[in-house]
Amino acid sequence: MPVKPLSDDRLELYKTYLMNLKKLSKETSNFYIAEARKVILWATENNIDKIEMSHIEDYDRYIEAKHTHSVYQKKKSAINSFKEFLRQKGLTNVEDADLKIRPYTNNELEFLQTIMMAAGNNVTRYRNLLLIELALHGLSLKEITTITDEQLDFKNNLIKLSDREVMILDVSNIKKYYDLWKDIVYERTKCYPETYIITTLKDLSKPIKNYVLFKWMNLISDLGGIIVSIESLNMTYLKRLIISGISEDQILPQLGSHLRIFLPLHSEVLNSIINEQ
Repeated sequence: MPVKPLSDDRLELYKTYLMNLKKLSKETSNFYIAEARKVILWATENNIDKIEMSHIEDYDRYIEAKHTHSVYQKKKSAINSFKEFLRQKGLTNVEDADLKIRPYTNNELEFLQTIMMAAGNNVTRYRNLLLIELALHGLSLKEITTITDEQLDFKNNLIKLSDREVMILDVSNIKKYYDLWKDIVYERTKCYPETYIITTLKDLSKPIKNYVLFKWMNLISDLGGIIVSIESLNMTYLKRLIISGISEDQILPQLGSHLRIFLPLHSEVLNSIINEQ
């Protein structure tokens, strides 16, 4: 069923939907609602009487062309949330395959790590491998670029974030890349990073810029023939949790809002992939 562009009751329903999502901050909810309102306003300005999923996809392309990559990624998460809301509430009959980000297979992950070991020099190689490992534990790009040394608790096998504690699934890899990266930093600068971990060598007190990481991911994608994305790495983390056999209630505390909001849809996709294997 289509959605009327200026239907305030739809926004109220969406607001209730967001409020029912556990641990979704008020700030994030307000941002998502504001972005949904912009979708509706755009539809009205373009004389669209009824909003279909294809119109929202057109809007997605519109804002991608209008904003920088980092701003677009933030807005896209809000748009995807609105699309998922429409799907769950039966407000559209259009297929939502574009929402279904597929996790990597084990072979793809091994291939990705092989490509990364062969690409670049030691100065950034292990930092980037550490970045991959953090994404494979469900961390968002913002969490990865702002993580500090004290948040990696190898004694208790935890990654301590502002809203949750994440159990480290593979401590050997993440600690190996962490130690190698710190040693390289020390060799080059004669000091260890005192604040952020994912940094440049020019300034260890500031997090690396998102565009640098996007540029690197695009480079690896071109070299290896495998698309590298934080989203697919996060989905692989979800897949690992589901394969472990724990319930959704046990999974939820491990997830940030960027993953939790899409868990119902992604669980369905992941379970179908697991059943195929």
